[in-house]
Amino acid sequence: MRRNLHLLILGVIFLMLGPVIYWIVRGDDDRYIRIINTPSLDALGSGPVMLWVFVIPTVIGVILLLMFAVRMMNNRE
Repeated sequence: MRRNLHLLILGVIFLMLGPVIYWIVRGDDDRYIRIINTPSLDALGSGPVMLWVFVIPTVIGVILLLMFAVRMMNNRE
């Protein structure tokens, strides 16, 4: 059960990660300008990079939650 709980917690964290990163980057106009003017973070200003930053954690979160659901169903049998 404890290992399954870790999957649930990690799944929820990964699902929240995309919107949190989006909010950090795009939440304030001044912060957004500072981020995209920083040489190492300038790619975060582009649409495709922000899409991947949002999609990848969401997909990982969904996979972890599905793994949690499958393990919980297998434990009940």
